[in-house]
Amino acid sequence: MREGQDSVEFAAVYLQALRLHNFRGLEECTVEFEPDLTVLVGRNNSGKSRILRAIAVALGARAAERDDLTMNGPKVAIIDVILAPATGNQAGEVFDVRAARRLDSVQTLSEDPVRERFAWRTTIGLSQEGLGVRSDRALLVFDQTSRSWQQPQNVTSLSVDQRSLIAADLVETGRDLVEELDRRGSPIRRILDDLDIASDRRTELE
Repeated sequence: MREGQDSVEFAAVYLQALRLHNFRGLEECTVEFEPDLTVLVGRNNSGKSRILRAIAVALGARAAERDDLTMNGPKVAIIDVILAPATGNQAGEVFDVRAARRLDSVQTLSEDPVRERFAWRTTIGLSQEGLGVRSDRALLVFDQTSRSWQQPQNVTSLSVDQRSLIAADLVETGRDLVEELDRRGSPIRRILDDLDIASDRRTELE
């Protein structure tokens, strides 16, 4: 969240979990992330790029495409994302006041200690004419009985303000990263600019 031109303040939230159903050939896949850094390691064609694309689609960094559906499979793909507070203590994990106000529909998973989360589902399906796809985003509710996230019958759509609390940039894995670092407007350059990384630290990160 930007507050003024000379300072940048970021919401203390992170993507805690991603759940995929019939997304680009991944029938069922759940990935949990760490607050600071998560590294995906695997062989070629094991699904790393598909996971990154799913995050980008769910967070609005990429538009859904027909290829996001599983070939010769179900005509609907589902991406669930769960956000968590980036900071916690013995008292629990609670979103700060400003983030909670933006999210508006924070769910309490437990009371002692308090654990708060926020989740939504992106559903990708064929468009009415059948030539392209459309995506819909709806809030999820945590069911205490089953201890699972559910989409209620009375669907509440995710608002732009809620989704914009967390941003994503997708760096295409097949591109030359050295060239990307030198090119203005490239995803990597945008990430470094958005984070206000000092020039003396950029070389180390790059």
